[in-house]
Amino acid sequence: MSDEKHPEMCWGGYYVVYNVLLLLTILTFAFSYVHLGPHAVNIAVALVIAAVQGSLGLFFMMGMRHEDRLSKGVFLFCACLFTIAVMVTLTDFVFLGTYSVSHQVAQVMHGLADAAVGQ
Repeated sequence: MSDEKHPEMCWGGYYVVYNVLLLLTILTFAFSYVHLGPHAVNIAVALVIAAVQGSLGLFFMMGMRHEDRLSKGVFLFCACLFTIAVMVTLTDFVFLGTYSVSHQVAQVMHGLADAAVGQ
């Protein structure tokens, strides 16, 4: 980090970020009780909300937005590697049959058929 001074964020900015983080936490809790379709959709929504929360904490609370391009580039590189590792793990998880996507798709289709019939 260089010796130059970075502009400080006022308390109001921290208050706004805190409230957004609190709202996203409540949203994650609420989505845990809502059936959005296959279980994988609920997991994907929770991961997106967690990524937004982590980004807010990193950029505003930890001051990453004031860092130089090299630090931001290293962070982006690590985030991309992590995303690739998660995708490879999920692909392996799905194709080995550990996670039955077809069973859940069948359940969703059955639920839609029941809703269309009016049961």
